[in-house]
Amino acid sequence: MKLNYEIIQYSTYVLSFLVGVSGLIIYKLQNKIIYAANCPIDSRRFTYTPSDFEMEDYEDLELKTKDGIKIKAFLVKKFIDKEKTKLAKSTLIYFHANAGNMGHRLPIVKSFVEECGCNVLIISYRGYGFSEGQVSEEGIKIDAQSTLEYVLERPDLKNSKIILFGQSIGGAVAIYLAANNQERIHGVILENTFLTMRKLIPNLVPWLAPFTFLCHEKWESENELVKFTYQRKDKNSDKEKFIPVILLSSELDEIVPNNQFEELCQRLRNVRREASSQKEREMEELGNTEPDSPEQILVREQYNVSWHRFDGVHHNDTCIHPDYYPCIKNWWRNNIDDN
Repeated sequence: MKLNYEIIQYSTYVLSFLVGVSGLIIYKLQNKIIYAANCPIDSRRFTYTPSDFEMEDYEDLELKTKDGIKIKAFLVKKFIDKEKTKLAKSTLIYFHANAGNMGHRLPIVKSFVEECGCNVLIISYRGYGFSEGQVSEEGIKIDAQSTLEYVLERPDLKNSKIILFGQSIGGAVAIYLAANNQERIHGVILENTFLTMRKLIPNLVPWLAPFTFLCHEKWESENELVKFTYQRKDKNSDKEKFIPVILLSSELDEIVPNNQFEELCQRLRNVRREASSQKEREMEELGNTEPDSPEQILVREQYNVSWHRFDGVHHNDTCIHPDYYPCIKNWWRNNIDDN
């Protein structure tokens, strides 16, 4: 009996030690796991440029953040006159996903410039590409805020409509920036993003579920949404309207569970519903007398929040769907160009 007790006690010590070491490793290394700046290989030593994709009207920028870090950016310009003296009246700020650098997204940038007729400013976060610094949630938030302020202070861009686009973790960046700068933002495009990093982890690595409390890179988008209730006067109807948001979801997303992205959509709608007057609620619900399926509820625009799911595509290839750019272009025309 004594021997068995000693074995159990020893096993408990070993297990506790292993759990402690695992927790310490996870805590210390999570930034390298979450922010895959070196994937693909050489992503920190090589960046494609817009000219590699036949975009010649661009600037290779170095922005200095509020905390003194220099981050790299490309501003791809869309001129609206033959003399190339007037820029487009809207500017998209692009926040990419967790891997690679801004150069890997340039084909998408080109499509935005051509399809939506806008300027595009895309950055490599600190610790990505040729940008300085060490990557972290707080650091990326500073990068995002500094990028927005650069646009607002630049003479040829400051009067343009600003639209934010975020993919995956970039969606969390866009939500944070929009929620904290609502009066400056005219639209938000979110693609395959999540509620919080702590809620996402168990879906990616189930055995890490007990350790989610150690995740200090929280990205709590579900809490940021509570702030996102600002309304701007619509020039066509003279009514107050919420900032337009569209959520683009991949049916076969293997990274972010569909139910998390769906919940994000419904939470934003619920927050805006609570912020609306009784008359506004009645107008939103007018004609919706028949019970709808969950999918019908999702796709019906409510409180200026639109949803679109793309069949047969995964987390990283949403943009190859034939309806991807037509969907964005239609939303852009109705919510950005016409307002």
